[in-house]
Amino acid sequence: MGTADAELAVKAANIVVKDVSGIDINAGCPKHFSIHSGMGAALLSTPDLLCNILTSLVEQVGKPNNKPISVKIRLLPNKEETLELVKRLVGTGISNLTLHCRTRTMRNRESPIRDYVSEILEICRENKVSFIINGGITSYKEYRDLQKQFGDDVSCMVAEAAEINPTMFSETPLTWPKLTKE
Repeated sequence: MGTADAELAVKAANIVVKDVSGIDINAGCPKHFSIHSGMGAALLSTPDLLCNILTSLVEQVGKPNNKPISVKIRLLPNKEETLELVKRLVGTGISNLTLHCRTRTMRNRESPIRDYVSEILEICRENKVSFIINGGITSYKEYRDLQKQFGDDVSCMVAEAAEINPTMFSETPLTWPKLTKE
């Protein structure tokens, strides 16, 4: 969900909560249509507001309906700021944190930054918050390699690679010519 207002987020979430498995706040989208009104990655610049939105959703929607509340973020300009934000976010009662391993100004053509994912993951584990890595995952093998590096409890989010070849989730994905014939 895109939002920049806790009260409106709660109202919107209450409309759909019976029809969804959980509510996720996108605090990572760097596109103009999100950030111009304070949503998406703009929330990274207003951590008090982001935490208020998440806390409100957890208390007023998630707990009463037994539904998880989650958030997707991007890296902040430096490690210390990112770790501090993650500590604040997991303190809101969220169930999951998804980290797009790029900063707000980075684009998908740039390699993801995974230098301190293990420290972010440890904060999540200490607070019983599941963790998903996003950004630059292109194959099932890469996903398994990330699990070997960080632990089996780490999941991955994939977008572009799956759009290009939906069989990328297989241990033996099809090539494009085979994919189009089958």
